[in-house]
Amino acid sequence: MSDYYPPVGFSYQLSFTGDSGEATASFKEVSGISMDMTTSNTVKEDEESRFTHRLPSKHTDSNLVLKRGIMAGNSELRNWCIKFFEASLGRPLTTKAITVKLLDSNGQPLTSWNFINAYPVKIEISSLNAEDQGLIIESLEFAYDYFERR
Repeated sequence: MSDYYPPVGFSYQLSFTGDSGEATASFKEVSGISMDMTTSNTVKEDEESRFTHRLPSKHTDSNLVLKRGIMAGNSELRNWCIKFFEASLGRPLTTKAITVKLLDSNGQPLTSWNFINAYPVKIEISSLNAEDQGLIIESLEFAYDYFERR
């Protein structure tokens, strides 16, 4: 019998290519690591057959969503996101590589996902509510060209 235990989802590390090399950032939640395949094309085997085959037509990737408690100071990642949104359409926009590493109980990487040419598409701050005692959550959402698992 194997002593394999499935990895936990709360031990991970996020890094991205920053202005001064690789930088890390902490988030309470990372979501959107998924891709979907559409199957809009169907082909019949022949005129009399009742069998049809669904063929893949294209795949789509979900946006990467990062959530954390809002930070009082500046961060390199947030500054890049703000600059990206404020940039005029005529200027070249800088994309970054974002890496999410799943860690084992010793803090060593088990697997990682690399998001290539990522750029921010949404920044959202949770509602301010005088009756709520929760944290103010900052959400950063990124589109990317593709991701690869290593």
